Amino acid sequence: MVSDFVCHSSNVFHDLPAARTILSSPLNVEGQLFLEIFAGESALTLGALFSKVPYIRPWDLANGKEFDVLVNGRNIISLVRARRIAFVHLAVPCQSMTWARHPPVRDRCHVSGLARLSSSQELLVRGGNALATFAAWVCYEMLPIKAHFSVEKPLLSWLWATPEFLQLYSFDGVSYVHVRYSDYGTAYVKPTAVLHNSPHLHELWQPKADVSSGVMLRGLVQWQGTWVARTRLASPYPPALGVRFGSLVRKSFELLQHAELRHFAMAVAHGDCGFPFT
Repeated sequence: MVSDFVCHSSNVFHDLPAARTILSSPLNVEGQLFLEIFAGESALTLGALFSKVPYIRPWDLANGKEFDVLVNGRNIISLVRARRIAFVHLAVPCQSMTWARHPPVRDRCHVSGLARLSSSQELLVRGGNALATFAAWVCYEMLPIKAHFSVEKPLLSWLWATPEFLQLYSFDGVSYVHVRYSDYGTAYVKPTAVLHNSPHLHELWQPKADVSSGVMLRGLVQWQGTWVARTRLASPYPPALGVRFGSLVRKSFELLQHAELRHFAMAVAHGDCGFPFT
């Protein structure tokens, strides 16, 4: 039932307020929100819905040109700086970052891209670098306002070796959690890393499955009349992972709300809340 809902989730989220709507009319949506960027099937937003976490329309280029972060990403940054986003999740596209790409366009000595690339390869690498820089920018903006972020990519991704993400990992409170899709009901393992500063996302690690067997995500397979990489077909989040993620985001929201109430109570106690008490 959940998986069927995920397949048709784009229509469900179509009428949700977008970033620009919230910026122009703040009263349309109240409070702090969850935002999923590079959302794909929006499985994590669906998980937020199930856990009654307030959220805005998932951000993905497939939903229209207005969702191109390299063009309109400043709308997201403005929302973060306005403290409207309490939790953001980013799943940066893999195309040029995956270790599985052949021929390779990066290596450990040239994480930002090999020196001699074709024009199409160079374009691919530049696009990947720009998306990685934007993702890191969003995370850097979340840190000083005590908001939470998570970034997901396969364990074997060059993203984790980029200067931006190495620096991000160096900050206090930022850590990785290892996730295996097979632990959430898939026939393949797909080792995945999630970089985050949430006090709860470490709970995504819940080993259950026997990883010695299952479908290997290597090579090509025919899909709807064409040959595609197996890893591409395994890119959507398992529905169970989305539900689990949503429940942990709710914990983060509750913690943030508790901290805000405590801060307000301390301000009242010290007569510094801005209200004319007599």
